[in-house]
Amino acid sequence: EDWRIVSLEEDGTIKIMKNPTDDTRVTQIAFDANGKRDTGYCALGSAPTSGCNAWAETESYTSADNRWKGAVEKDSEIKTYLNTNYYNTIEANTDSIQEHEFYYGPVSWGNDTLAKQVEEEKVASAKSNIGLIQASDYIKSNSDIAKCGTFKLVRANYSSCKNTSWMVKDFAGVFYWTLSPGGDNTNGVFAVAASGTINGPGAHSTDGIVFPALYLQSTITLSGKGTQNSPYIIQ
Repeated sequence: EDWRIVSLEEDGTIKIMKNPTDDTRVTQIAFDANGKRDTGYCALGSAPTSGCNAWAETESYTSADNRWKGAVEKDSEIKTYLNTNYYNTIEANTDSIQEHEFYYGPVSWGNDTLAKQVEEEKVASAKSNIGLIQASDYIKSNSDIAKCGTFKLVRANYSSCKNTSWMVKDFAGVFYWTLSPGGDNTNGVFAVAASGTINGPGAHSTDGIVFPALYLQSTITLSGKGTQNSPYIIQ
Protein backbone atom coordinates (compact mmCIF):
# COMPACT_ATOMS: atom_id res chain seq x y z
CA GLU A 1 0.00 0.00 0.00
CA ASP A 2 1.03 3.56 -0.73
CA TRP A 3 1.13 5.93 2.26
CA ARG A 4 2.56 9.44 2.66
CA ILE A 5 4.57 10.93 5.51
CA VAL A 6 2.60 13.65 7.31
CA SER A 7 5.13 14.58 10.00
CA LEU A 8 8.18 13.50 11.98
CA GLU A 9 7.12 13.72 15.62
CA GLU A 10 9.18 14.89 18.61
CA ASP A 11 8.92 11.42 20.19
CA GLY A 12 10.59 9.87 17.15
CA THR A 13 7.43 8.36 15.64
CA ILE A 14 6.48 8.97 12.02
CA LYS A 15 2.92 10.06 11.29
CA ILE A 16 1.63 8.73 7.97
CA MET A 17 -1.67 8.66 6.09
CA LYS A 18 -3.06 6.49 3.30
CA ASN A 19 -2.12 8.27 0.08
CA PRO A 20 -5.09 10.40 -1.06
CA THR A 21 -6.09 9.19 -4.53
CA ASP A 22 -9.17 9.19 -6.71
CA ASP A 23 -9.27 5.39 -6.56
CA THR A 24 -12.88 4.21 -6.75
CA ARG A 25 -12.17 1.59 -4.07
CA VAL A 26 -11.83 4.14 -1.27
CA THR A 27 -14.21 3.84 1.67
CA GLN A 28 -17.00 6.38 2.18
CA ILE A 29 -18.75 6.35 5.55
CA ALA A 30 -20.31 8.75 8.02
CA PHE A 31 -18.18 10.18 10.80
CA ASP A 32 -21.11 9.42 13.11
CA ALA A 33 -24.69 8.52 12.18
CA ASN A 34 -27.83 10.25 13.46
CA GLY A 35 -28.86 9.23 16.96
CA LYS A 36 -25.93 6.90 17.69
CA ARG A 37 -24.78 9.11 20.55
CA ASP A 38 -27.48 11.16 22.26
CA THR A 39 -26.36 12.07 25.79
CA GLY A 40 -24.32 14.91 27.26
CA TYR A 41 -22.46 16.96 24.64
CA CYS A 42 -23.88 14.76 21.88
CA ALA A 43 -27.46 15.61 22.90
CA LEU A 44 -26.93 19.33 22.28
CA GLY A 45 -27.11 21.53 19.19
CA SER A 46 -27.58 19.70 15.91
CA ALA A 47 -25.90 16.43 17.01
CA PRO A 48 -29.17 14.49 17.54
CA THR A 49 -30.18 14.97 13.90
CA SER A 50 -26.82 15.38 12.16
CA GLY A 51 -24.46 13.14 14.13
CA CYS A 52 -22.00 14.02 16.90
CA ASN A 53 -18.61 15.47 15.95
CA ALA A 54 -16.56 14.46 19.02
CA TRP A 55 -13.92 11.92 17.96
CA ALA A 56 -13.67 10.01 21.25
CA GLU A 57 -15.18 9.31 24.64
CA THR A 58 -14.28 11.85 27.30
CA GLU A 59 -15.60 13.00 30.69
CA SER A 60 -15.75 16.65 29.64
CA TYR A 61 -15.94 18.27 26.21
CA THR A 62 -16.58 21.87 25.18
CA SER A 63 -17.09 23.49 21.78
CA ALA A 64 -14.58 26.18 20.80
CA ASP A 65 -17.16 28.93 21.31
CA ASN A 66 -18.12 27.53 24.77
CA ARG A 67 -21.81 27.16 23.86
CA TRP A 68 -21.94 23.37 24.14
CA LYS A 69 -20.55 21.39 27.07
CA GLY A 70 -20.89 17.87 28.44
CA ALA A 71 -19.47 14.38 28.64
CA VAL A 72 -19.05 12.18 25.56
CA GLU A 73 -19.98 8.63 26.55
CA LYS A 74 -19.02 6.76 23.35
CA ASP A 75 -16.32 6.90 20.69
CA SER A 76 -17.40 8.10 17.25
CA GLU A 77 -18.48 5.46 14.76
CA ILE A 78 -15.54 6.27 12.50
CA LYS A 79 -13.00 5.83 15.34
CA THR A 80 -14.52 2.45 16.19
CA TYR A 81 -14.54 1.40 12.53
CA LEU A 82 -10.89 2.34 12.01
CA ASN A 83 -9.65 0.53 15.11
CA THR A 84 -11.67 -2.66 14.58
CA ASN A 85 -12.93 -3.34 11.04
CA TYR A 86 -10.14 -1.48 9.26
CA TYR A 87 -7.32 -2.44 11.64
CA ASN A 88 -8.22 -6.11 11.29
CA THR A 89 -7.67 -5.93 7.51
CA ILE A 90 -4.00 -4.97 7.90
CA GLU A 91 -1.99 -8.07 7.02
CA ALA A 92 1.61 -6.91 7.51
CA ASN A 93 3.65 -4.59 9.73
CA THR A 94 1.06 -4.21 12.49
CA ASP A 95 3.95 -4.54 14.94
CA SER A 96 5.35 -1.30 13.49
CA ILE A 97 2.23 0.69 14.43
CA GLN A 98 2.60 2.78 17.59
CA GLU A 99 -0.50 3.41 19.68
CA HIS A 100 -0.53 7.20 19.91
CA GLU A 101 -2.43 10.27 21.03
CA PHE A 102 -4.70 11.77 18.37
CA TYR A 103 -5.80 15.35 19.12
CA TYR A 104 -9.43 16.27 18.52
CA GLY A 105 -10.11 19.60 20.23
CA PRO A 106 -12.76 21.65 18.36
CA VAL A 107 -11.33 24.17 15.90
CA SER A 108 -12.60 27.73 15.34
CA TRP A 109 -13.61 28.70 11.81
CA GLY A 110 -11.75 32.01 11.81
CA ASN A 111 -8.27 31.04 13.04
CA ASP A 112 -5.70 33.43 11.61
CA THR A 113 -2.64 31.74 13.14
CA LEU A 114 -1.59 28.12 12.88
CA ALA A 115 -0.34 28.13 16.47
CA LYS A 116 -3.81 29.03 17.77
CA GLN A 117 -5.38 26.20 15.80
CA VAL A 118 -2.87 23.63 17.07
CA GLU A 119 -3.49 24.86 20.62
CA GLU A 120 -7.25 24.33 20.17
CA GLU A 121 -6.74 20.84 18.75
CA LYS A 122 -4.65 19.78 21.75
CA VAL A 123 -7.46 20.52 24.21
CA ALA A 124 -8.69 16.93 23.79
CA SER A 125 -6.85 13.72 22.91
CA ALA A 126 -7.34 9.97 22.87
CA LYS A 127 -4.96 7.08 22.26
CA SER A 128 -5.60 4.62 19.45
CA ASN A 129 -3.81 2.65 16.75
CA ILE A 130 -5.59 4.24 13.80
CA GLY A 131 -6.95 7.74 13.36
CA LEU A 132 -7.27 10.53 10.80
CA ILE A 133 -5.28 13.66 10.07
CA GLN A 134 -6.08 16.84 11.98
CA ALA A 135 -7.17 19.98 10.15
CA SER A 136 -3.79 21.53 10.97
CA ASP A 137 -2.00 18.67 9.17
CA TYR A 138 -3.66 19.77 5.94
CA ILE A 139 -2.57 23.37 6.45
CA LYS A 140 1.01 22.30 7.25
CA SER A 141 1.15 20.26 4.03
CA ASN A 142 0.96 23.40 1.90
CA SER A 143 4.20 24.71 0.40
CA ASP A 144 2.81 28.25 -0.03
CA ILE A 145 2.79 29.50 3.56
CA ALA A 146 2.20 33.13 2.54
CA LYS A 147 -1.14 32.32 0.89
CA CYS A 148 -2.18 29.11 2.62
CA GLY A 149 -0.46 28.98 6.02
CA THR A 150 -3.54 29.43 8.23
CA PHE A 151 -7.12 28.16 8.35
CA LYS A 152 -8.40 31.60 7.38
CA LEU A 153 -6.03 31.88 4.41
CA VAL A 154 -6.87 28.42 3.08
CA ARG A 155 -10.56 29.28 3.19
CA ALA A 156 -9.93 32.53 1.31
CA ASN A 157 -7.40 31.24 -1.24
CA TYR A 158 -8.47 27.63 -1.72
CA SER A 159 -8.49 27.83 -5.53
CA SER A 160 -4.72 28.35 -5.52
CA CYS A 161 -3.99 26.47 -2.27
CA LYS A 162 -5.20 23.22 -3.84
CA ASN A 163 -2.27 23.39 -6.27
CA THR A 164 0.40 23.64 -3.56
CA SER A 165 -0.67 20.80 -1.24
CA TRP A 166 -0.14 17.10 -1.94
CA MET A 167 -3.15 16.34 0.24
CA VAL A 168 -5.65 17.66 -2.34
CA LYS A 169 -6.97 15.39 -5.08
CA ASP A 170 -10.07 15.41 -7.27
CA PHE A 171 -12.47 13.14 -5.40
CA ALA A 172 -15.33 13.51 -7.86
CA GLY A 173 -16.55 16.57 -6.00
CA VAL A 174 -16.68 15.03 -2.53
CA PHE A 175 -14.35 15.33 0.47
CA TYR A 176 -12.36 13.35 3.01
CA TRP A 177 -12.64 13.51 6.78
CA THR A 178 -10.24 14.95 9.32
CA LEU A 179 -10.88 14.23 13.02
CA SER A 180 -11.16 17.96 13.88
CA PRO A 181 -14.66 19.04 14.98
CA GLY A 182 -16.07 22.36 13.82
CA GLY A 183 -15.98 24.75 16.73
CA ASP A 184 -19.41 26.38 16.53
CA ASN A 185 -21.69 23.35 16.79
CA THR A 186 -21.85 19.73 17.92
CA ASN A 187 -22.26 18.15 14.48
CA GLY A 188 -19.83 19.73 11.97
CA VAL A 189 -16.52 17.99 11.21
CA PHE A 190 -13.80 19.64 9.17
CA ALA A 191 -12.98 17.91 5.90
CA VAL A 192 -10.65 18.48 2.95
CA ALA A 193 -12.69 19.20 -0.17
CA ALA A 194 -11.71 18.48 -3.76
CA SER A 195 -11.77 22.26 -4.34
CA GLY A 196 -8.92 22.70 -1.84
CA THR A 197 -10.95 24.39 0.86
CA ILE A 198 -11.73 23.09 4.35
CA ASN A 199 -15.47 22.64 4.79
CA GLY A 200 -17.58 21.44 7.68
CA PRO A 201 -20.15 18.79 6.67
CA GLY A 202 -22.43 17.19 9.21
CA ALA A 203 -21.01 14.11 10.90
CA HIS A 204 -23.87 12.01 9.47
CA SER A 205 -22.82 12.61 5.86
CA THR A 206 -21.99 9.38 4.02
CA ASP A 207 -20.09 11.25 1.29
CA GLY A 208 -16.93 11.48 3.42
CA ILE A 209 -13.95 9.45 2.20
CA VAL A 210 -11.71 7.80 4.80
CA PHE A 211 -7.92 7.99 4.47
CA PRO A 212 -6.59 6.41 7.67
CA ALA A 213 -3.63 7.89 9.56
CA LEU A 214 -1.30 6.22 12.04
CA TYR A 215 2.08 6.52 13.76
CA LEU A 216 5.02 4.23 12.99
CA GLN A 217 7.33 3.29 15.84
CA SER A 218 10.62 5.16 16.16
CA THR A 219 12.55 1.86 16.01
CA ILE A 220 11.49 0.80 12.51
CA THR A 221 14.05 0.27 9.73
CA LEU A 222 13.35 1.63 6.25
CA SER A 223 14.82 0.94 2.84
CA GLY A 224 14.38 3.13 -0.24
CA LYS A 225 14.84 6.86 -0.84
CA GLY A 226 11.40 8.18 0.01
CA THR A 227 10.62 9.22 -3.56
CA GLN A 228 7.75 8.19 -5.81
CA ASN A 229 10.03 5.89 -7.81
CA SER A 230 11.87 4.59 -4.75
CA PRO A 231 9.47 4.81 -1.78
CA TYR A 232 10.48 3.96 1.76
CA ILE A 233 9.62 0.35 2.58
CA ILE A 234 9.31 -0.99 6.12
CA GLN A 235 11.84 -3.77 6.63
